[in-house]
Amino acid sequence: MIFTKQNGIVVEFTEVELTQTLLRLEASNLRFCVGRDDVAFVNTGGSLLLIDSSWQIGRKLLESYLIGSDPTFPFTISFSLGSAAYTLGQALAGVGYVGPAITELSQVFMVQFGGSVFEGPQGVQGIQGETGEQGIQGFQGVQGVIGETGVQGIQGVQGATGPTANIDTLSGEVAALSTLVDGKQDELGIGTPAVVHHKLLQGNIVQSLVAKDNISLTQVGNTHIEVAVTPQAVLTSVVANTGIFQALNTPELSTTLIKAKDAQGVVITNSTGTICMATQESGDCLIPQDLSVGNVAASSVNVSGIATCPTVHTTLLRALDNQGVVITNATGTVCMATQESGDCLIPQDLTVGNVTATSVSVNGTDVVALLDQREPAFTAAVPLLKTVSAGVTTLSINTGATVTAYAFASGGFRILEDTTEFLKFQIMDDGAGGTDRWQNAAVMAWDVASKGTLQIDRLRANGAAQITMVDPLLVNGSVTCGALTADTMTIGSMNATALTTAAITAPGTGGVLLLTKDGVPGFALEDDAVCRAYSDLHVVGRMTVAESITTGDYGMTTLVDGSYAIQKDVVGDANIPDGTYTAARFDVSALFGGSTLTDAIAINTAPHVTHVSKSVFIQDVQVDGDLVCNGAPPSPFWIAGRINGLGDNSGQKGKYVFTSTKVSTMIYDITFPSHPDGSNYTVLLGSTEYHVLYRSETPTSLRIYAVNNSNAFVQQGGGVVSVAILI
Repeated sequence: MIFTKQNGIVVEFTEVELTQTLLRLEASNLRFCVGRDDVAFVNTGGSLLLIDSSWQIGRKLLESYLIGSDPTFPFTISFSLGSAAYTLGQALAGVGYVGPAITELSQVFMVQFGGSVFEGPQGVQGIQGETGEQGIQGFQGVQGVIGETGVQGIQGVQGATGPTANIDTLSGEVAALSTLVDGKQDELGIGTPAVVHHKLLQGNIVQSLVAKDNISLTQVGNTHIEVAVTPQAVLTSVVANTGIFQALNTPELSTTLIKAKDAQGVVITNSTGTICMATQESGDCLIPQDLSVGNVAASSVNVSGIATCPTVHTTLLRALDNQGVVITNATGTVCMATQESGDCLIPQDLTVGNVTATSVSVNGTDVVALLDQREPAFTAAVPLLKTVSAGVTTLSINTGATVTAYAFASGGFRILEDTTEFLKFQIMDDGAGGTDRWQNAAVMAWDVASKGTLQIDRLRANGAAQITMVDPLLVNGSVTCGALTADTMTIGSMNATALTTAAITAPGTGGVLLLTKDGVPGFALEDDAVCRAYSDLHVVGRMTVAESITTGDYGMTTLVDGSYAIQKDVVGDANIPDGTYTAARFDVSALFGGSTLTDAIAINTAPHVTHVSKSVFIQDVQVDGDLVCNGAPPSPFWIAGRINGLGDNSGQKGKYVFTSTKVSTMIYDITFPSHPDGSNYTVLLGSTEYHVLYRSETPTSLRIYAVNNSNAFVQQGGGVVSVAILI
């Protein structure tokens, strides 16, 4: 809830705070209490009313009235003084507030919250009551207006001539008819005054009178009906209009407003017509006679005579003129008189409980100066320590005593115990974008079961690179963190981006289980020290196994010679004795590098064993079956190829590729990768010419010469040379 005070400060309360406050007020039977920021919490009996007690008007309301709940009053709030109850507007006027009509509580810096916390939930609907007796029939409605005259009908057929009679023979009947007519009511007329009225006679029906609020009807025999106002009438308003009534006579009048009809004001007289009180157009109230009341509670009373009352409740006594206000005792002795200068003269002794003043003088000398001349005399209460040394009195805090206070504050930091359960460390949030309120940095609590408790939203290292827990840390709930380093940690479950720890210990015989984000088991360390992967195990780096890796009857282990072996435990095989047999070993040697040692390589499902890469057999190879080579067999030559008369090579068949260059006619240089025999390799030459030879051999090159039958470097067969060097 947001509450705005008269000085513009905005205070925020949570529903939990307000509910707890209402609960404490009702439990302790208190009317109100004043909380933080001078906000008063008033228990109205039906809800919690918040009032700005730092505002003068709000404080006067708290001091002057008993505030309660009344569903018939505006905002369901009543203000009681003695036996009288007032609305909010009346109470405000009573403490000097002047302003427009109150339509919202926020206009006068108030706000309501909730209902009583002791109000239970709504009960179930009761059973439907029995059908009541049929009510009496309502009055007949008024007669409708007479319809318009219809169109005259056609004239009827003339009837037959009736019998004739002699009038003299009917004289008796005529006399009887005359007597009967004389007893009838003459035709009634209806008055039509200019003001709003309702006719009693409508058509041929006389309307009945019905008594309503504050009116009674009494039939007196068969002569008349008395219309009277009830002894105590409740009227929304009474307005005196010219020509109707100018005075209101009543033994008792209970109302919230008497408003003057014109500038003459409202005049109240006694039974003889003597004026007791009259309102003035200026707003003053004139009382020409003495005023004697039980209590007076008003912002201003203007009395021309003498006002006598045992108690006067007021916020202002104002002098009529420069004579000031004089207060005397019963014998007329002046006890106090105000001065035009603003001073207050007290010619007699003054006895008070407390005096607060800017300065006090005795016989022209300031009291402070007089007190400075006296030896200070006081007793310091714990934890204060009073020390007198060399005539100098000092006051300090006893370091061996306990300091008890509601709060300890230093700048924007304070420590307080706002309830009996919590000790709060608070910081004023007054930075840019802050709330300008005390915020909880940490909360400490104690109970017998849990012992000491620290409630905090965040832990940060002070100057070190991390927070170090010297003692073991027990986490009953979940832990979510970016990185956590610990020597020993016992946790029911943990959700972490990264975990760095020397050891993870199972809390019981169930071992340690790693779950996926969906709670599916992934990896477990069981109580017998066996690790179990519930799905594939992917190791990006190295995986070191001290003993062996076992799956079914097979296992992988390191032998005493340093090789790594795949072994099988054979039990109950008809052809193989029980025991552990090595299917293959893996090792590394300086000569061959990685090596696989096994007694046999057999096909699995394919028709033959395939060597994807080149294979080198150091020892003899025994082939009991056929040796099939689908591709070209390896070349026995280091290089092999053909060179034409232009020096270009082609058709190379050696292990390595060579390059050729024509030096001159019938002379060629060739280069190739360095031969393992150095320059002592075997060269095979052929040519279309008569003679061919080589010279100038190195581990990577040689020169070839070809001549004709005259030993001249002239082509006879095209100058083609074939060359090969054995491996």
